[in-house]
Order: sequence, then structure tokens, then C-alpha cells
Amino acid sequence: SFTAVCPVCKKEIRNNTASDTVNNFFAKINDLKTDNEKIQIIKTFPIPNNKEDLIEFMILASSNFDATYYVDHLGEVDISDAWLTKIEQCYQKAKLLLKNDDLNKIEKFYNDIMCKIKKEHSVVRRSSALSVFSTTIKSIIIDEDSANGDFSGMTFSLSAVQETDQAGYEQAIQDYEYEKAM
Repeated sequence: SFTAVCPVCKKEIRNNTASDTVNNFFAKINDLKTDNEKIQIIKTFPIPNNKEDLIEFMILASSNFDATYYVDHLGEVDISDAWLTKIEQCYQKAKLLLKNDDLNKIEKFYNDIMCKIKKEHSVVRRSSALSVFSTTIKSIIIDEDSANGDFSGMTFSLSAVQETDQAGYEQAIQDYEYEKAM
């Protein structure tokens, strides 16, 4: 059985009755019908205090977190947002209670989630860049002046596309460097 150590008194924190806490929590969530009920239960669930339950809870929370949905619905109160809040709370508590390998386990889950979110943000940015490119191409094709053989407006449109491509390229480099550091 895992145990955490109190940073103040250095005694092991054990709670054998809490070994089913995470499983009961998950069962309770699955019994609920509405998203609002699930969000409330997730948000109000206390983060466990022992090592075994902290790790189990982080596995549960990270496996239920959907980075794509989270990024697509930023600013909304939804289940992914509630899970991310709990993931962050679990990570903070683990930093207080755990050491070395045990903390590294929780930290790996946390960092993986943050990488997924960052990648999804990049996908959204790239989609936006494609949208700008598509809009620019449409304006070139539809532009009345270009139909008459005057392509002077095309220079501005292409420079906007080049700036968008440059931003996407710089973001790709940042993403690569971040993944390499992980």
C-alpha cells in the first residue's frame, strides 16, 4: 500500500478506509444523469490525502479529461473544465505530500495533459490560419479587379498569408522545443 509523508511532522499518512473512495466517486458520477450534476460532484470531490488514492485519482481524472473538447469550449463551464480543475488540484496536493518517484508519476500525468492542451491550441491556431488563407484565396478569385487583369491587390493578400504561415512555423518550432524538453 502507498503512503504519503506529512511535510511538517514526517509521519506517514495512511487511510485504509479511503482505498475505495476513488472507485465510489467514479460510480457516483456514472449514476448521474445531467452534466451539471456531474460537474458539481467533480468540483466538490475532495482530493485524496494518501499516495495510492492520489495516483489513482490522477489516473481517473486524466483519463476522463478531453483536451480537444476543453480547447473547443474554452470559457464554458463543462465537464472537461471540471476535470482539469481537479487535475491541477491533485498535482498541487501531490507536490505537498509526495516525493521523488511518486511525485514524478503524478507530474508525468499532469505534464501530459498540459502538452495535449498545448497541441490542441496549436491545431486551433493552424485551423484559423487555414481559414485566413482560404478567405484570402477566395477574395483573390472573386476580386473584381483581378478579373480585369489588375493583380495589385494580390500582393497585400499574399503578404497576409505569408505572415500567417510564419506565425504557424514559429509555433511549430515552439511546440517541438517544448516536446523535446519533456
